[in-house]
Amino acid sequence: MKKMKTVIRDVFFALVIGMGCGLILSLFFGLVGALIGGGAASGLSSARSAVLLVGGLVLVASALQLLKGGNLPKEAFQFRLKKKQTQDFDPPEPIHLFRIVPRPYTTLAIGVGILLLTGILDWGITLLE
Repeated sequence: MKKMKTVIRDVFFALVIGMGCGLILSLFFGLVGALIGGGAASGLSSARSAVLLVGGLVLVASALQLLKGGNLPKEAFQFRLKKKQTQDFDPPEPIHLFRIVPRPYTTLAIGVGILLLTGILDWGITLLE
């Protein structure tokens, strides 16, 4: 039961991260689209297009991770400090946000979270038309 709760927590956390990223993207591109296009409808349309593009790219990245399997090294997505000869401190440890769910599935959940936001944007476009 504890493992199931941890899996649900990880997937929910990934969806929230994806929706947060999608919201920030949609606000930015919506504002830019409204300023350039001259209206709220064009802003929502450009925000929807940008969020769909980024969500699709994240899904492609997760598909590549799933196809690659476990052959990716753990350091593939971590920022590492190069050790120098005169370095007296240890580099910081990476932050592990997800406890159980592997990286390809969390990336997939983040992409789904980003794409969930397009439904809200489509609803906003139909209200303005």
